[in-house]
Amino acid sequence: MAAKPDFRDEAAAASEVVLAEAPGRDPLLAGASLCAAVYPDGPPRSVNPLTKLIVGLVLLGGGVTMIVVSFEGGKVVNPLLLGAGIAVVLGMLISGSLIMTMLKRRTRARIVGPMRPGQPVINLNEIDEAIFVLIENGNTYRRAKVIPEDRGFLVIDRENRRLQVEGDLYRYVIRAQDVQDLRFTQAMTIGAIDVVYQVGAVELRLAIYHLGSNISWKSMSVTSRMLYDMIEDALLPPPD
Repeated sequence: MAAKPDFRDEAAAASEVVLAEAPGRDPLLAGASLCAAVYPDGPPRSVNPLTKLIVGLVLLGGGVTMIVVSFEGGKVVNPLLLGAGIAVVLGMLISGSLIMTMLKRRTRARIVGPMRPGQPVINLNEIDEAIFVLIENGNTYRRAKVIPEDRGFLVIDRENRRLQVEGDLYRYVIRAQDVQDLRFTQAMTIGAIDVVYQVGAVELRLAIYHLGSNISWKSMSVTSRMLYDMIEDALLPPPD
């Protein structure tokens, strides 16, 4: 079955042309902005996140149902069922609050895994600070989505005026000279960095989300607005 088209396909194809000429196919030595597919033939199969979400919702609904049916006429008629229902609901709510932490750890495990192909743009074993982010299609990020387009870790390279994002599915290098537009925006009350940049002759628009105030891998803790200000300072020229 043919792979589903992705909004990054053209940028990934342009990146492949550039990487073919780079020393050791190193994306940081390519001298260009990139959006390179980590798995050109498709990512390894795993449990669909949507499946996990459906299972979670079913369990939550089951817990609520147990609580409801344990009452009759406004009185508790089955204390054991009530206790079980409360336990299930509380367990799901607590696990929900840990989703981002688990997602971050799972992403890091995949990124530093021994079977991961290609040269990374960030080596999480060698750096002190990286910011966990979600990546969305910049043209559709305002739509509600269950599963992010990508997730990974971001580093701001101020010396070379570029962003490096080692994503789960793609590697992104965004050089200052290739940025066409950069702005801070809101999507469903969540702050996002909206960036448009050139990958060869291809224009790519990404929305970079930073959820929460402490979602870095090691020590870096920033808000969404702080992250945008840091990126703007690194990529955009100072005002005259």
